[in-house]
Amino acid sequence: MDLTETNEQAPDWALMSDRVVADAKRLYGSLVNDVVLEQRAREATAEIWTDSIKVTHFVPVLALRRVREQLAEAGELASLQQVAGNRTPQTNA
Repeated sequence: MDLTETNEQAPDWALMSDRVVADAKRLYGSLVNDVVLEQRAREATAEIWTDSIKVTHFVPVLALRRVREQLAEAGELASLQQVAGNRTPQTNA
């Protein structure tokens, strides 16, 4: 079934990239420099966008995962890791 039959439009890379940047800033903006964050978000979106198989509805989620992983590897999310480490595990009683 092509897109004209479903009345949907294929997402544009630039719009998808802008969405990932906005989501990344909302999630990590207080922890990471905006320039670094935007660069990582656009790179992650581009990597996923050029994959041979893509489901465009998942591009933002997958791109944000890559951003988080890259920031963690670069030590940019140290304060977030400290917060996560200080949380007590929840157990179902």
